[in-house]
Amino acid sequence: MIEFRYLLSGVGYISKETVKKIIRTPGVKFSGFKRYHDGLPGACGIVVFSGKTHRLDIQYFKKINLAKTELQETKQTAKV
Repeated sequence: MIEFRYLLSGVGYISKETVKKIIRTPGVKFSGFKRYHDGLPGACGIVVFSGKTHRLDIQYFKKINLAKTELQETKQTAKV
């Protein structure tokens, strides 16, 4: 099974499922994806827009990543 992942500048890779969750988040008015080249060969990504012109706050992605990291650290600590 191939998992599709998207590279967001300054955030890293996120999964297709995470993208779906973002789109379904209350208050997010999803208007579409915009592909961009991040200066690396083959590095395309997505930008999620809220409404017509505003980019979804990048902090949202950072919070998701931070929560995942904290959860992993908690699990590792519990095993020790």
